[in-house]
Amino acid sequence: MKRHTGDAAGCGGESNLPRQIGSFQIRARLGSGAFGTVYRAFDYRLEREIALKVPQAGRLDTPDRVKRFMREARAAARLRHPHIVAVYEAGQDGNDYFIASAFIAGKTLQAACAEKPLDFDEAAKVVHDLAEALAYAHGEGIVHRDVKPANVMLDDKAHPYLMDFGLALRIDDADRLTHDGAILGTPAYMSPEQAAGKSAQAKSASDQYSLGVILYELLRGQRPFAGSPESVMFHTVHTEPTPPRAIKPAVPRDLETICLKAMAKSPEDRYPNCQALADDLRRWSEGEPIQARRLGLVERVSRWCRREPALVTAGSIVLLCFAAVALIAWLSWINVAAAAERESAARIEAERLNQRVKELLRAGRLDEVFAYLDLAPLPAGKQPLAEEKEDRKPKEGPEAAEVQQLVMKAKQALADGKVQAAEEHLLNALALRPKEPRPLITLLAEVKDRLLRAAKEEQRQDDLKAFARKQKLDQQADFKDRSATA
Repeated sequence: MKRHTGDAAGCGGESNLPRQIGSFQIRARLGSGAFGTVYRAFDYRLEREIALKVPQAGRLDTPDRVKRFMREARAAARLRHPHIVAVYEAGQDGNDYFIASAFIAGKTLQAACAEKPLDFDEAAKVVHDLAEALAYAHGEGIVHRDVKPANVMLDDKAHPYLMDFGLALRIDDADRLTHDGAILGTPAYMSPEQAAGKSAQAKSASDQYSLGVILYELLRGQRPFAGSPESVMFHTVHTEPTPPRAIKPAVPRDLETICLKAMAKSPEDRYPNCQALADDLRRWSEGEPIQARRLGLVERVSRWCRREPALVTAGSIVLLCFAAVALIAWLSWINVAAAAERESAARIEAERLNQRVKELLRAGRLDEVFAYLDLAPLPAGKQPLAEEKEDRKPKEGPEAAEVQQLVMKAKQALADGKVQAAEEHLLNALALRPKEPRPLITLLAEVKDRLLRAAKEEQRQDDLKAFARKQKLDQQADFKDRSATA
């Protein structure tokens, strides 16, 4: 319901005005909206001006709608406060229902600010008085749920009066007329819990949020969020408002702090009640330190995490995926580096083996060559027996042909890629004590080098296969986790 105020004389000539409703004489139309019309009327019984609210025909066409309308009257009639428009009477005249309340000569806060914005002191005073009015209503068990500038009247002395408890909820009302999923209120001034469709949970902290939006608008000159109703409600639930000082640096810092605390997304992060809000506004007006404190980065992040648990969970999953990918990449690098290190060590070992054999051969230390190549050396300090000496002497005659045959077999085995067979043939040939063993030893060193490299390569391939299997299993597990999360 929209409210318009001013001199009714200009409307006195309207021919379609009803002359009388109940015991009230109609004098002028103050305003009308989608729900109904508000008239300026005269109560000739008590000789006073009143504002008469009359729903349009068809608006109260069901028992539930009649019950809601009468509930407004009952809720407001319980309240007697200097800054709440008093309700005198409610009733029915034929098919017309009405609510008679005090007439306030002046303008709505919305209209007054459109003509001339309030200064910071005036804004703090108006919101202070409204906060005390709401604190009183909450103490009486009444939640307004539609606090906005159009529902606040300013008289000629700029004193505010809260009116229109059309969406009011009695906290102790057992007959609940609202339920979760219903969205009640004006989008621009809704609390996050109202915008989320949790109107039944919109308690006193919800009115405090709406009052915080009014203070924000008075300080900055515009509302926190603009756009379509759907867009405004989305941002009300999910987006922090831009601090007024970021747009208008002249806004007092403490007043901004009070405003943003009242507008906290979570009800438990707001003031404990509207009286605490009013007290902090009084402290600011009187130059005393306020109790509200500006939020630090850690607390802002913490509140965002509490407000957006789904995004936090999704972000955590993404971070875990990145961490898993990084871990897999790091393990891959470690395995590749380890394989490269093993291959390098194998090459160095082979080179060292060849170099050592060459040195021993140049020095003529054949027994040490045999020992170095794992050919049973004599124990240290032991002299060989006569038969052992004989066995270790270079052989000639038929043994030479056998040595030659073994060497040919070794070369053929190498050509066929049978390195271990080649090694066995060469060892058998050396065991025959050939007259000239150096070519055999050199060839044996090459064979051992190949064996060592083959063993290293086999180990590397095994490592790569094991890593590939692990990576595949990790990917399958990650896919299952993402599927479960989705």
